Amino acid sequence: MRVLFITIERPYPPVAGPELRDWQNIAAAASRFQTGAVFLTAAAEESPPPPGLALWRRLDLRSPKEVWGAGGETPLDVGLSARALAELDTVLADFAPGVVVLEHTHLHGLLPRLRGTGARLVVDMHNVESHLYRRLVPPRLPLKWLERRFLDRGPARIRRVERRLMQAADQIWLCSDLDRQRLAALGPARARLEVVPNGVPPGRLRSDAPRRVPPSASGGPIRLLFLGQLGYPPNVQAARYLARAVAPRLAVAEPRAEIVVAGRAPSRKLAELLGAAPNLRLVADPPDVAPLLAEADLMLVPLFKGGGTRLKVLEAWAAGLPVVATPRAVEGLDARPGTDLLLATGAKGLADAALAALREPQLYARLSAGGLARIERDYAPERLAPRICALLEGLAPA
Repeated sequence: MRVLFITIERPYPPVAGPELRDWQNIAAAASRFQTGAVFLTAAAEESPPPPGLALWRRLDLRSPKEVWGAGGETPLDVGLSARALAELDTVLADFAPGVVVLEHTHLHGLLPRLRGTGARLVVDMHNVESHLYRRLVPPRLPLKWLERRFLDRGPARIRRVERRLMQAADQIWLCSDLDRQRLAALGPARARLEVVPNGVPPGRLRSDAPRRVPPSASGGPIRLLFLGQLGYPPNVQAARYLARAVAPRLAVAEPRAEIVVAGRAPSRKLAELLGAAPNLRLVADPPDVAPLLAEADLMLVPLFKGGGTRLKVLEAWAAGLPVVATPRAVEGLDARPGTDLLLATGAKGLADAALAALREPQLYARLSAGGLARIERDYAPERLAPRICALLEGLAPA
């Protein structure tokens, strides 16, 4: 059986959350099936294609900003150029996939082309986008509420697309059971709604053993890491909160501590805000996150909005890095507070929890071991790949 993945971002090498999930699923499929991947956008510097794929092709030569900024039926659609559509038609004819996996709800505009291929359709919803959009664009002032209610109607427009996908697809993959329930609440579905958790894809940093002490125990600086795509609104909000609320408290409570905010595509305004905090350091567009994870003492995740499951938490767990997070940051992970991580709310709570983990060796070691054990049990590629392959196998013709 041939399986074709269609993604927006180049899925390999994975840098941010969406690519990590995409590569997890593609690598799993490639372990058993003849697998191809096509994508719309890529970084300016192209890297070699991954080994083991039968097909690897970029569909569009435009910049990511042009692809993402085109608008469409919903506020989240990507722009599909004539060149991209022609390239895709060629791929569909030549590769003749038995299953097509459409990554992201944003690519729903490809449905008319996929219907005529005879391929079974899987839609991987990284988030339930109508729910996420409602969280990210809340009504605040009456005028803004009216504007969204009568002019934008973003959540309603996205829900219509999601219902259409629920009828057109054979399977829909969701990050968590909570997201599965949210989608099921939109109405009956022809598609089977399946949970495919985010995990740590092959080749990503995984520690061989839990940490016993933080790197700063040798006398170096205390580093609290926040990792995320810095053009994504929930991550921007978190970075601002770290600069404005958490960093000042840490400066008083522990002068050795610094917050390291690392991620792709920070705006000039955000970079200026982060640069103004004396105990906060911005690492923009890191080529590799492994050194940042290795040198950090713990991961600090003050998320207040968003959806899906948090790959930054999974990456910290895989590196043996203890995690201090807000409750929203671990939604969908079924994490055990005090064993897998520490939960806190408010700037004081986050700072106090982080320093407590660093100052109590038994707690630090327990959190490191708890997170690493969760990866090995639930989120490692050898755990998730069989699940992904079984779902794809179920779509093969009898």
